[in-house]
Amino acid sequence: MEPEILRQISLIVGAYLLGSVSSAYYITKWKKGADIRELGSGNAGARNVMLTVGASLGIGVAIFDIFKGIIPVIFAKALKMPPHAVTLTALAAISGHNWPIFLQFRGGSGLATLGGTIFPLMPREAILLSLVGMAVGWACLRFPAWYRRAPAIESGCLVVYVSGPFLAWYFGEPVYLVTLPLYAGIPIIIRRISLLKNGLYQRVAEFRKTH
Repeated sequence: MEPEILRQISLIVGAYLLGSVSSAYYITKWKKGADIRELGSGNAGARNVMLTVGASLGIGVAIFDIFKGIIPVIFAKALKMPPHAVTLTALAAISGHNWPIFLQFRGGSGLATLGGTIFPLMPREAILLSLVGMAVGWACLRFPAWYRRAPAIESGCLVVYVSGPFLAWYFGEPVYLVTLPLYAGIPIIIRRISLLKNGLYQRVAEFRKTH
């Protein structure tokens, strides 16, 4: 096997393994002696940690999850990997977070890690998309009929997912970066559908009634 191909495979596998390190799970286990996937919404992510363990720890989880996406992509850029390898590295990091090998493939939904993969490649677009997503989520919460945070998150993500490629195209990014948000969003869509089928909204509502 050629050294270049071996290096690409090693980086992709390393990105997946790094993504598989679930800070949400380990912090909750340490702090409460419980499995985060059995608490609140059942999602092993920063927001569920904020709700069930504490805001400060949830913020720490979010930062860690963001860096799980940033670090592999920075390595890919430093090693001058071709576009397909960068894309696969980003997908591997997100997939590791969503389906971690260390936790029987039950993890989070990958939003923070997705942001981490996009930021070193398109920092301008990543910041703008984050602001747009938060604005849409906040606006959704202002409507009484939508006053549940899970739908607000889904609405913000949908707008970001659709507008991301157009924003990258507008700023003249290369084709692989214009399409990267679409590819990188696929694991998140699959994971969110799985969570919704498992009654994410109902679990969040029940948790709030008792806390």
